[in-house]
Amino acid sequence: MNKNINQKDIFDKYVTKLKIMGMILFALLTFNGIVFSYLFDNANQFAKLSNEYSVKCLKETNPEIKSKYQEYLSYLKNTLKDMVQIPISIIGWFTLFALIPFMLGLYYFYKVIRL
Repeated sequence: MNKNINQKDIFDKYVTKLKIMGMILFALLTFNGIVFSYLFDNANQFAKLSNEYSVKCLKETNPEIKSKYQEYLSYLKNTLKDMVQIPISIIGWFTLFALIPFMLGLYYFYKVIRL
């Protein structure tokens, strides 16, 4: 009888740990989703601006204004590169961190099955 009570306590302990790992994994992946939406929303806005100024640059005949459009286009491209690089690295690191609770969750799931 004592062994059954002890097994139930161990089972409850592992199930609780499994739930905690699931919540941590869900939080990390939700954060990744938020960063992805930020990244694509801003990249879409910059792409629209870049297209708009490319068209203006092609239509412009005045060399001074055309050079200003080209400077602004190069600024947009550099800003877009910087803006994309930081969220991609954040997503990469948080995906790497999400592997830890995922692996622990698999371990606890294995322990629950073995009981």
